[in-house]
Amino acid sequence: MSKRILILGGYGETGRRLAAHLLKATDASVIIAGRHLDRADELARKLVQSEESSSSTSELTSSRISTALVDAADSSSVLNGIQDNKADLLLVASPTTRYAEIAIRACLQAKVDYLDVQLSQTKLEVLRRYEHDIEKAGLTFITEAGYHPGLPAALVRYAATKLEAATDGMQIAKATVGGYLNMGPDLPYAESVDELMVEMSHYRGQVYSQAKWTQPSSWSVRNIDFGVMIGQRSCSSWFLEELNPLPAMYPSMQELGFYMAGSNWFTDFVLSPIIFLLLQLAPSRGVKPAGKLMFWGMRLSPPPHVCAVQCEATARRIKDVDDEMCLRLRVEHNDGYELTAIPVVACLMQYLEAGTRPGPGLHMMGYYVDPIRLMDDMEAMGVRVIREEDGLK
Repeated sequence: MSKRILILGGYGETGRRLAAHLLKATDASVIIAGRHLDRADELARKLVQSEESSSSTSELTSSRISTALVDAADSSSVLNGIQDNKADLLLVASPTTRYAEIAIRACLQAKVDYLDVQLSQTKLEVLRRYEHDIEKAGLTFITEAGYHPGLPAALVRYAATKLEAATDGMQIAKATVGGYLNMGPDLPYAESVDELMVEMSHYRGQVYSQAKWTQPSSWSVRNIDFGVMIGQRSCSSWFLEELNPLPAMYPSMQELGFYMAGSNWFTDFVLSPIIFLLLQLAPSRGVKPAGKLMFWGMRLSPPPHVCAVQCEATARRIKDVDDEMCLRLRVEHNDGYELTAIPVVACLMQYLEAGTRPGPGLHMMGYYVDPIRLMDDMEAMGVRVIREEDGLK
């Protein structure tokens, strides 16, 4: 029997793409939910019409789409939405991290699984408080899913698997993950920009260097070559919680870090300092104006309008530090919302298959998935996956 997935924020920029890909790539039924039922109904009609024009399965697709009125800020509304629609999994696609505990508690009470597409340290702290309850209930909770967070840890695991399988005695020693985000002048404003501002107000730039994490107050800059289309970019370190477990998984790891490319000179050197100051002076009230300012500045970026995340990894032989193999893996898409939604759907494809899933508990997406299959499924859904190996040297 197919699963029923309730998408909270299902008619938003990310939610609508999640719904479309889930209907095409899986047999799951989709409930599009949010505070505005008219918008959910409108999207449902468009998805059915899209299937009518492209295939003969529109009737089947129509039977797999429904809508629901659910307010993420109302605990009764979220619980009733899950139970009334007989959902098997709550997919939180709305930037409502301040209400994260409501969704988490509702899933525990209704005994359904959970996945979120959110960037929030506060949300992670709440989830970890409920980790024992999640395991005791035998539920699967997947967090830190999407572009970043989501892909960085999966890319490092992909690189480690490929490099260590290539030649006996090779172990991963370095991994540099770079992010590039340039969605162009037509970028629609979304509340997820405010979510980013909240995280910027708690900025940490530490990296893993010489087999230990640097201080949270530290930060570093390095140039990363994103290939022919994007070229070389100056990138600043940004600590992602999902990278934290990797050194323990790969004891040979000596260097690890995530670095985000700048937008354009005006945003990087004029607007960003103002935004950081605003967030320090007014951590709560400054979020919305800071988000509007950042959004305006990001739209000034020149082409190429593309989003990418890349991992450059090096493996070495245990007894010969001069014997190295390097791999560079980059995923990119012209639409940043697609590059957020597609990895999530690729993850859910593994979740939906019996026998391929890890056990119940709290998982970050980058560790829940088989990274090799993740890349293959993402590529099949339209993400460009570029693999480069330098070989032994």
